[in-house]
Amino acid sequence: MSEPEPFGDAITRPFWEAASLRRLVIQRCTVCGHHQFYPRRFCLSCDGADLGWVDAAGTGTVYAATTVRLQVIPELQPPYQVALVELDEGPRLTANIVGEPCRMGDRVRVAWRERPDAPPLPVFESAERHTGGWTLPRAVGEVPGEAGGGGAGGGGRFRMNGTWLVDDR
Repeated sequence: MSEPEPFGDAITRPFWEAASLRRLVIQRCTVCGHHQFYPRRFCLSCDGADLGWVDAAGTGTVYAATTVRLQVIPELQPPYQVALVELDEGPRLTANIVGEPCRMGDRVRVAWRERPDAPPLPVFESAERHTGGWTLPRAVGEVPGEAGGGGAGGGGRFRMNGTWLVDDR
């Protein structure tokens, strides 16, 4: 019986080989030490071409998240959550959130989704119960300066790129 065909191309193959072993790896520049993901032929920090692969801790923080409510592919039945996860090493990657929903600022850890004809796919799950985090305001009046806003009992408020975020811890 012959060996299965390698998955991915020359640049991504080391990532998928590690994923087959349930290891999350990212590139690290041997010149400047910068970590990066997705895989590239050059360092985003110094343009160096001497890149290696290192194990990532597999933990990070939800930088942004959304709930997908329309079916895009048969394998993912809506609703499901997609997040931009900032790994502890620095790079951000887009992945599904499995288990309980996560919010911006929540800590997550890597898990793996099995696939029939491909290496497992890294997904993330909550690393702890919800301890709060930044969420979008739920209604008019929760944004400072709007009618009824800025009342007692709320957490801090923060404006990013024109959008108010509410710390509901």
